[in-house]
Amino acid sequence: MSILTHNNKIGKISNGITSKQTADLVFQVQGQAFLQWLYNPNDPYAATSLPNPNGYLAFASSTANSAIIDYGDGVVETHQFYHYGGFFFLAFSSQIGYAPNTAIANYNPIDNHIFQDGNTDLRDVHIIISNANSIFEIISSVVFFYNELPPNMFTLNNLSYLALSYTEKLTSFPYEFVLLKKITTLNLNTIASTLLIQFPTQFLSFPMLSVLSISGVFDFSDLEASNAKDIAVYGSKLTSLVASACKMSDIPIEWAKLTNLTSLNIDSNNFTKPPDNINFMSTTIQVFSFAGGHSTNTTITDWNDFSNLINMTNLYYYAAPNFSTDFPSWISAFTKLRQLNFMDSYLTDTRLTAHITSVYNFIIANASMTGLASLSFRGMSISTYYAPSNKTPRPSGTYQQPTGYVQGSNNGTPASAMEMIWVLVNQYAHVWTLNPNT
Repeated sequence: MSILTHNNKIGKISNGITSKQTADLVFQVQGQAFLQWLYNPNDPYAATSLPNPNGYLAFASSTANSAIIDYGDGVVETHQFYHYGGFFFLAFSSQIGYAPNTAIANYNPIDNHIFQDGNTDLRDVHIIISNANSIFEIISSVVFFYNELPPNMFTLNNLSYLALSYTEKLTSFPYEFVLLKKITTLNLNTIASTLLIQFPTQFLSFPMLSVLSISGVFDFSDLEASNAKDIAVYGSKLTSLVASACKMSDIPIEWAKLTNLTSLNIDSNNFTKPPDNINFMSTTIQVFSFAGGHSTNTTITDWNDFSNLINMTNLYYYAAPNFSTDFPSWISAFTKLRQLNFMDSYLTDTRLTAHITSVYNFIIANASMTGLASLSFRGMSISTYYAPSNKTPRPSGTYQQPTGYVQGSNNGTPASAMEMIWVLVNQYAHVWTLNPNT
């Protein structure tokens, strides 16, 4: 048993349960304000036309709640959690007068606090939550916390969702995290300026964890030394795993023990093809993403073989500009496949046409011209284009019925990529997302 103190408030801690149900969370920050901002000029008062300004910290509570915020500069504030949608929220925005995004806007965020003492060195900011047991979610984005998260976060006995992205300065996690027994979702995205070399052992003790996302967080180039293989300890519990941008050249064979995994994202790793061990993964996988994500991956070129994953519904191989234009015949066993996404992977008309031709030939060989859209390889959604990057050209040709086409019996002779797509849309009930610009 240990004793926690703050401003003469004393609570006894035993097995992660506080007798007074309070939580004193100490965040280490540095600079002119509690939350950093990314605008130019670096002025939290500056107007911005951005629809989603960066930077927020939000807590969700299942019941009415309040918190004392001690900024460490002589300013101490008390805030009630804001009631919205049946829950209660305490949110902070990095800008003054601007909500960081639509969701956080609904939480009525508190404006960024400018430190009143002029000290820009490392300092502690205390957030003292009156009812720790009602906190079930913490989300933070573009907030530069330093060193490690508050060890007293373990007093949030019912915390089930923890999401941290672009904190940039975190280097470790308190051992006390082993006491967060209710965690079901752990979502970490680029939390440090460099990749951390080892997956924390305390992350291996969450008995209810079902979603693990660690994008751009750990260096898994050495699967043994980094503890990457130990993620297999979750066995049948884990249903979703994102391990993108982790420098892997293969995936641990031990991950085959994740027997209920339905979604796997291993984008932006050091692959030249989907990893060799992928074909040993559970056949429960329905959603698979293996190429570049939204970060271009020029190294991945070949399909390899993952023909055992026959329950695939969604297949993503986007942002891989050197990837094969062929579409493998063994995917004919993927009779549940509903969505293909290869946006930003074929950046010239020649390569895009070659891939569309390969997909077209596969579909007409494996799908019925008639029947319900739910039949195998009918009614699929296929994306070639991602608007924010605008890299993929519009397929060549005119979107029109090809010569010789007869509904329900003859596809005719398409003379261009756009005529092939016309056939797939009209004969096979597909939906295609294309560059709208001609």
